[in-house]
Amino acid sequence: MTLDQIIQQCARNTYNQKVMIRSGAGYTGKGLEYAERFLDFINTIMHKTARERWAPSTEEVVTLDENGEFDTATLTDVCIRVKRVRRDQYDYPFSLDLLGVITVDGIKEIDVTVAYDYIPPKMTIAELDSTIPFPEHVVAASVIYNYATFMFLYQEGTDYDTTRATPFLNTFNEEYSRVHSPSFQRRVQ
Repeated sequence: MTLDQIIQQCARNTYNQKVMIRSGAGYTGKGLEYAERFLDFINTIMHKTARERWAPSTEEVVTLDENGEFDTATLTDVCIRVKRVRRDQYDYPFSLDLLGVITVDGIKEIDVTVAYDYIPPKMTIAELDSTIPFPEHVVAASVIYNYATFMFLYQEGTDYDTTRATPFLNTFNEEYSRVHSPSFQRRVQ
């Protein structure tokens, strides 16, 4: 699902469809205000999901220093778990210190491929046509839009909106519990 599709579902859930009509490439007026609020909640749940349940993965080539080390802070994305360090189809054993420095056993001053899970970068309102970084079969889009809908309504603060928010929280909790939780060994952040 795209970011805009999720925002539109949030608008339908909160009865704000009329103000959430896109003008050209984006939203304007009250629609932009609501879209930014939904986006804040969408980013929050994506980060929470990546930290607690399932995170997207990527691979990157890094150069080990003279001690056979590299700092996970130098990776392109915010690394939360290193899964593998590989060179020439061989996975090397490695250790992680408390500061996020990886030490690879047996090699140094050489390029290796690091596979790691990461926190997706915050999406912006300019990325309306971008796809959410979670596969639908792992993290259903409804997990994201039910959370965003709940938070939007809950923060409205009226008894009426708080009552309307409860079913979205219940649905979110049920669906979130089904998101696969991997092993958090070798966690970086």
